[in-house]
Amino acid sequence: MATYQTRNGRVRATIRSKHLAQNSLSKTFDSQKEAKAWVKKEEAKITLGQQIKAQPLSNIYFNQLVDHHQVKILKISESKAEDIADKKNRKKFNELARLKKNFQGYTLSEMTPQVIAGYIAKRMLTDEVCWDTVKRDMQDITAVLETAVFDLEYNVDYEIVKKGVKVFDKKHKTVKRKSVKRTRRLSDEEFEILVKCKRKYATVVLFAAETSMRRGELARLIGADVDLDKKLLKINRSKIDEHLLDKGLEAGRVIPLSNRAIELYKRLEKKNPEALVLGCTDPGSITQGWDRLAKDLGFTDLRFHDMRHEATSRLFEKDLAIPKVSAITGHMDWESLKRYTQLNPEKLVDLLND
Repeated sequence: MATYQTRNGRVRATIRSKHLAQNSLSKTFDSQKEAKAWVKKEEAKITLGQQIKAQPLSNIYFNQLVDHHQVKILKISESKAEDIADKKNRKKFNELARLKKNFQGYTLSEMTPQVIAGYIAKRMLTDEVCWDTVKRDMQDITAVLETAVFDLEYNVDYEIVKKGVKVFDKKHKTVKRKSVKRTRRLSDEEFEILVKCKRKYATVVLFAAETSMRRGELARLIGADVDLDKKLLKINRSKIDEHLLDKGLEAGRVIPLSNRAIELYKRLEKKNPEALVLGCTDPGSITQGWDRLAKDLGFTDLRFHDMRHEATSRLFEKDLAIPKVSAITGHMDWESLKRYTQLNPEKLVDLLND
């Protein structure tokens, strides 16, 4: 049922129906004709069921929406990460699982900008993760809430994330939400400690620093991929294969091995050429092994992935040109390669005086 009120020459139309989220819908127009046309259109929507009364938000849990978004929108039906074959889906599954853990027990009515701001503070100030990582969480939360609005037609404010970020910025004015480029490299002292260390992951991290191989590439490495006579290592799969194939290029790459890399490899080599050199298929196991060793050795803020920065920087310090460095590291372009390069000025002195 619609009613019309005229005030100051303008017409306000109001539709009342139990099928509307707020039981009524209003809008003001310049003329009666425009108001009636709008009413006719909106009442047709109600008749077709396009305006549906929302369930009380206090009865809907955020985790329920995460599950719906995961299965219906992302098409991820597995209940365990290890059962997911696709790497991107497995990563997304783990990201959503983290959200579910942090927002366990929260209903939609409790998902406020203040709660979002609190989550950002926990991730950045307590967990000490960078804004880029938190930003992905914010994108996932927004996507879940948008699913609630556009797929399930719940009356949810899916912009609470934007509002939550503003609340965080206002409350934590000294915290800069900027992407921080990592510049951490091995110090000479840390390098010597690793050289003397007899533990497996000391050798693994030195091999990574010598070859610039990614965790996943190391985890998949088998003896048959290494030709010690030719001093070559074949990487059959890498994270950029899809881009390479799109450009008509061959997937994977072959990298040269330095004498130092060969020496390190021989410490890890298995008798069976088909056996995994590191004995694990999960890249996360490599990170865990290194984290334990780094803690025992007293290293601070040194991640396994920093070895890729280390290796890339060393290649440039050996005066290799960009095409040669990218052929070894597997970077697609200079912009991405540049992020991994932190040159040591002291190492460049000899090059200047040659």
